[in-house]
Amino acid sequence: MLKKQLLKKANQENLISPLSFGQQSLFFLYLNSPESFAYNVAFNMRIKSEIDIPALKKSFQILLNRYESLRTIYYVKDGKPVQEILGYQEISFEEINAEGFNDVELSAITRKIYEIPFDLGKGPVIRIYLFRVSELDNLLMIKMHHICNDGWSIALMLNDLKQIYESETDNVKADLPVIDKQYTDYIKYQNELVNSDEGAKLWSYWKSELSGELPLLNLPANKPRPAVQTFNGKTEYFTIDNDLVIRIKELSKKEGVTLFVMLQTIYQIFLHRYTGQNEIIVGSPTAGRNQTEFENIVGYFINPVAVKGTFSENISFSEFLQQIKKKVIGAISNQDFPFSIIVDRLLQRRDPSRTPVFQTFFGLQKVQKNDDIQEMLVPGNKGNQIHWGKFLIESFELPQQEGQFDLTAEFIEGQNSFDGAFKFNTDLFDDEMMKQMVSHFQILLNDIFSFPEKKISEFTLLPEKEKDLITVKWNDTDFVFDNFDCVHNLISDQTKKTPKSIAVVYGNESITYEELNQRSNRLARFLIKNGVTKDSLTGLCIERSVEMVVGILGILKAGSAYVPIDPSYPKSRVEFMIKDSGAKYILTQKNLSAILPKGDYVFVEIDNESNNFSNESREDIEIKTNLDDTAYVIYTSGSTGLPKGVMISHRSLSNHMLWMTNEFRPNESDSVLQKTPFSFDASVWEFYLPLMTGGRLIMAKPEGQMDTAYLVETIIKEKVTILQLVPSLLRMLLNENGIENCKSLKKVFCGGEALTNDLKNKLFEKLNVEFYNLYGPTEATIDATFYKCEKDSDDNYISIGKPVYNTQIYILDKYLNPVPAGIPGELFIGGVDVAKGYLNNPELTESKFIPDIFSKKPGAKLYKTGDAGKFRTDGNIEFLGRVDNQVKLRGFRIELGEIESKLNQYFTVGESVVIVREDKPGNQRLAAYIVSRNNSEIITNDIKQFLRDSLPEYMIPSVFVILDKLPLTPNGKVDRLSLPVPEISKTESDTYVAPRLPVEEILADIWIKVLGIEKIGVHDNFFELGGDSIISIQIISQANQAGIKITPKQIFQFQTIAELSNVAVYSAPAINQQDEVSGNVNLTPVQKWFFEQNIPDPHHYNHSVLLKVPAGLNEKFLEDSAKEIVRHHDALRLRFDLSGKEWHQINADSEIENIFSTLKIDLSENCNDKNILEENINSLQESLNLSHGPLIRIRLYKTGNAQDRLLIIIHHLCVDGISWRVILEDFTTVTLI
Repeated sequence: MLKKQLLKKANQENLISPLSFGQQSLFFLYLNSPESFAYNVAFNMRIKSEIDIPALKKSFQILLNRYESLRTIYYVKDGKPVQEILGYQEISFEEINAEGFNDVELSAITRKIYEIPFDLGKGPVIRIYLFRVSELDNLLMIKMHHICNDGWSIALMLNDLKQIYESETDNVKADLPVIDKQYTDYIKYQNELVNSDEGAKLWSYWKSELSGELPLLNLPANKPRPAVQTFNGKTEYFTIDNDLVIRIKELSKKEGVTLFVMLQTIYQIFLHRYTGQNEIIVGSPTAGRNQTEFENIVGYFINPVAVKGTFSENISFSEFLQQIKKKVIGAISNQDFPFSIIVDRLLQRRDPSRTPVFQTFFGLQKVQKNDDIQEMLVPGNKGNQIHWGKFLIESFELPQQEGQFDLTAEFIEGQNSFDGAFKFNTDLFDDEMMKQMVSHFQILLNDIFSFPEKKISEFTLLPEKEKDLITVKWNDTDFVFDNFDCVHNLISDQTKKTPKSIAVVYGNESITYEELNQRSNRLARFLIKNGVTKDSLTGLCIERSVEMVVGILGILKAGSAYVPIDPSYPKSRVEFMIKDSGAKYILTQKNLSAILPKGDYVFVEIDNESNNFSNESREDIEIKTNLDDTAYVIYTSGSTGLPKGVMISHRSLSNHMLWMTNEFRPNESDSVLQKTPFSFDASVWEFYLPLMTGGRLIMAKPEGQMDTAYLVETIIKEKVTILQLVPSLLRMLLNENGIENCKSLKKVFCGGEALTNDLKNKLFEKLNVEFYNLYGPTEATIDATFYKCEKDSDDNYISIGKPVYNTQIYILDKYLNPVPAGIPGELFIGGVDVAKGYLNNPELTESKFIPDIFSKKPGAKLYKTGDAGKFRTDGNIEFLGRVDNQVKLRGFRIELGEIESKLNQYFTVGESVVIVREDKPGNQRLAAYIVSRNNSEIITNDIKQFLRDSLPEYMIPSVFVILDKLPLTPNGKVDRLSLPVPEISKTESDTYVAPRLPVEEILADIWIKVLGIEKIGVHDNFFELGGDSIISIQIISQANQAGIKITPKQIFQFQTIAELSNVAVYSAPAINQQDEVSGNVNLTPVQKWFFEQNIPDPHHYNHSVLLKVPAGLNEKFLEDSAKEIVRHHDALRLRFDLSGKEWHQINADSEIENIFSTLKIDLSENCNDKNILEENINSLQESLNLSHGPLIRIRLYKTGNAQDRLLIIIHHLCVDGISWRVILEDFTTVTLI
């Protein structure tokens, strides 16, 4: 009777209803990615007993009849999403022979079926699969789209299913609860609530709770985030042991909180410690059934709520627990306000690479007592058996919704177990990363419930073994040198071995080791005689020359420390450095002393013969320098605007230089080019490395480091073997003519800036060398880590390697806790190479040089670098830029280096720099500065599109500036402060810009109409204008009607008309207009080739398609359509004429008769001639003629059946595969006009 009623209803008009707000969000996601299975829901049940299959199928049919939501389809009507409730529908029940399948094979096939997407516009939204392994072994799979159900619904359905199946097999009527409401009643209730006073109160709460800039969760993904969010996922399961569960419940009771609040609190602490963020927003589900009248309805009622936690400094666990308790109570109390409306009202801009408001989700399921089936369906359960109705069932692995968020934490409290699951997006994290996160969460869980009185900053994430690996084993760099001494003494030792060898070369001037030793000894004696004392500071303001080397060694031999002062510095900076250092003597040159600022100090002109250095003894000086004495003071830029002097001891300097000699093994055959300005600490080893090992020190001319042609010339001329450059300068050098001729080079060192993979590859293309990436601040004596780059490695980011001898690197969070491998933190440096501190600045020294909590040595210090980095799993370190240099633009955190790396991968980009500019107050934007590769043409729109393939829209620069070369600082780094102000074109200004193209005009008209705004410019943002997901569907619908094909994904990714028009596919709703062409036309290369083949019958080299079309088409209309298409496409009117020995093509005029014809033909089963159609087609094929035409034939075969046939034949010279598609689209268009 019910079936008859439903069939009768099915023949009537179906009920069409709007969607609930939750359904609208899911439907929009479906439209965005209809091929996705992200919102498929499936449940597997292994049935280890006999099944009455007809009864089981009928049971599911009764369920389908009972619940409207299971018989619903979803589509867009008049620009709005709707759902249509169908009448009687046959249940989709598929019985599959799985005889002989093992568990692995069953899992594979259920996964494959699970991943088949639903077509919501056609349905059905529920499918049943029964895999028959044997009579007593079956796997039942129930698969649905989430838009029609939720977890509560599934429990209802399973309860009903058990009763219905029992009644069907017992031949009695099932006693099911009466359903007096349906899902459409809930939709009506929800709409009334939103527009009521109660709804206004709910919205007021959420508006206040989520006001301001919402934090984006920055979990440390180990894969680059896709530009558009994906939903691929996996799950990592874990179990919480019973002893810990008891402690969790006891503490929850003591603190007066629920288990949900307790676990949510711990999860937020975990996220805080993993990200370092002080604000965390976590989403959680609510059942959405506060009204009892909806408790027995199947449908999508879930409404997520946001719980925002705020971490203050030194907050205790108990304090934060009570904060989350309050937030959870508030969220649950206001849960009825639709989350999708909150999103639309709060967010003016959308990030298509992330879910809005929160990017992580938390849930707790509690299996009710005596609800065995619910426990059987817990994720991760497999193999447990229970009796369920007439079935003996066994749990089986379930396909899961896993990738909707960056990370989802789910906990399941069973009767005798407590399980957890981390569901993760596999386009962000790999399996190893997730196993690590689960391990760290469990360590945190144990620590919290062992010591709940701790502050949040004091809890540990690392097991002892992992902590020992990171802090001890990866820092096992202890090394004892046989010849540990001050560097100048080591150079003196080398002089005794190679006294007559050339030590220093400057242009055409050179001196031997013996001469260098003698001249520096004389200078040292002169300084001592004139009052320079041990452990004093002596200034050295001199241009690059032999005298520079003599000056450095002379000062060190006198027991003093040298202070390098670049003569090109501004006068005020030079004066500050001299006064701050307290230097009484400044070694300089005659040409400089006159222009240097005068003061309470003495200039000693090192190149002035009147100083009578030659009168001093050239013998070695017996001054005992202590290894802890200062060797040099180098001034670096300070945050206050004044430079700060970094004091480096002889012990630190010698340790570093002896590490280099041991690691890189330079010898007497090596020549090192000294080109780095000596006021930068990277220059230090360029002086000492060759002189300690018997090699040659090649001094570049002053300012020569900026002249790449000169550098190439010098490398070749002096046979330089060891070279150091910052990446910016290296890139310029590799572009220099003749770089391939620098065959003497054996080792190249890079440092000072982040080294990119493309630059590494470029170096190996040009040079056959060993290539090293170095890292180290001035405060850590030149270099603290090193990494040998391999030619064939494909790292996205080049590592800075591992620490040098007697040096330790720690990566710590803001609480000074070691962070796990893969997690960003701040780099801290310990060991022998750490500087003594800042000269005359004890407060800054105390804040930057902190006690080494990992060292057992008394007084050991850690230098707080301010640099961010992370350990790789092999102990190598990845440099991530400055901790305080993360850019935040319009609420999004941006790593500028990531944009630069992508830009440099584009084939016309030679080098690039990206900065944030604020040339107008409050108007921040990304600006990209580009130097072309080999003078290639730079097309910024193409580059933007290239970036959009891998970066979210907020990381795409707003303006591009093309430069001949990037400005550099004296040490070769990019001078970002000297980058020019971009010219602001009209298209980049904040003023209104009218539509300029037809597509822009059409889109602007649609936006104006749908958004109800009087005037919209092409650079106005859709969401800032009030757009949302539902409005976007209306825009898409109207755009499609106007011939503009766009998708929801594109609107979210390209949020202005100007951006959207670049990716939209436009085809006018009528044939594109083009003028007729007639007369002689040159042959194309393909046509020439065709005639050169001397094909025996060139007239019949054709393409054809045979289409099934509805019977009764208007013949005259079809003929007119065919003529219109031929008139439109010149190629279809071609004729080919053989004049002499050459073929020519001619476009015939618009005379296009004899193209279309009609023929009645019998294709019925009673037809005696089964080949009649094929014979007729062949005959028509042979009617084409290259010279006289036509080269196209269209014939309608009237069959007398429900479907006729339409044949289109075109000569191969007129069309290819793409042309066919165009012609068929045009044929469809003109026949529908």
